[in-house]
Amino acid sequence: PPSRRPGLLCPAWCTRSPMTPPPVSYVDRLGTTYPLNSPRWCADAAEADGSPMPLMLTDRTGGITRSQIDASVRSLWRYSASFPLECASPISLGEGCTPLVRRPFGSGGGEVHFKCEWFNPTCSFKDRGASVMLSLLRQQGVTHVLEDSSGNGGVQEVSRRCLGSV
Repeated sequence: PPSRRPGLLCPAWCTRSPMTPPPVSYVDRLGTTYPLNSPRWCADAAEADGSPMPLMLTDRTGGITRSQIDASVRSLWRYSASFPLECASPISLGEGCTPLVRRPFGSGGGEVHFKCEWFNPTCSFKDRGASVMLSLLRQQGVTHVLEDSSGNGGVQEVSRRCLGSV
């Protein structure tokens, strides 16, 4: 088992017992919080100009321990212990787990790291967000989604909708 010392994979909260991260919720600019278990795209309050007030997630201090990484899963869902909501049935095409390649850079002996996102199912980093978003929307009971993109963001949405029946 990993060390229980705070660090990159074991934040300060993981040294407490029981090992429970602080709760996460939606929050608007006014500090009003909303539960994550129901679909919501904006706050009840509006901006000064009348436009919808966006929501953010409250701080989720810490991360996860090595033992919380599910090595049997070959996608970003191996890190689901770090997500703000549990997802019983993720919609996934195997996104994530793209290689990080180190190469020499310049004449001074420096190195550069390349994250090869084209190894994702639709060749884009947007695969990760589409998988999480559609999985959680389906879990919340959302059955229809409107995508306004004709670009690669739309490709991720459509590919997962076909797989996940959203």
